[in-house]
Amino acid sequence: LNTPRAVAGLFSIIKSAEQLVKKSELGKEGGKAVLDVLDKMDSVFGIFYQPKGYEVKETPQEITIPISELSPDIQKMVHDRQAAKMEKNWGEADKLRNQLQVEGYVVIDKAEGELEVKRVAPAATITTTSAS
Repeated sequence: LNTPRAVAGLFSIIKSAEQLVKKSELGKEGGKAVLDVLDKMDSVFGIFYQPKGYEVKETPQEITIPISELSPDIQKMVHDRQAAKMEKNWGEADKLRNQLQVEGYVVIDKAEGELEVKRVAPAATITTTSAS
């Protein structure tokens, strides 16, 4: 392994991604691709390790949002999903549900056709654990 070259490549990827983010040119798919590359590199080099005694826990923070306060694109997906369910087009309804989840929203079907939309944003928390 050429560790210095790999670390230089790692920082080159991070710097390029950072520049694209600043210009708003990276996008969601590009960001996922960068994270995938960093995860693969980390699986070899173990750079992003967790120090002993620390544990990172992802705690989802759900916020209920009235449908009227959602962006027009998200509102359309919610309404299209509901229409697909009414037409018993389960494949389309599932596809829209998955798209909403990718965007960070969860739709909960309530009684009598009512919907509840929650924004789910994971919040990382670091806790210390006692060394045994």
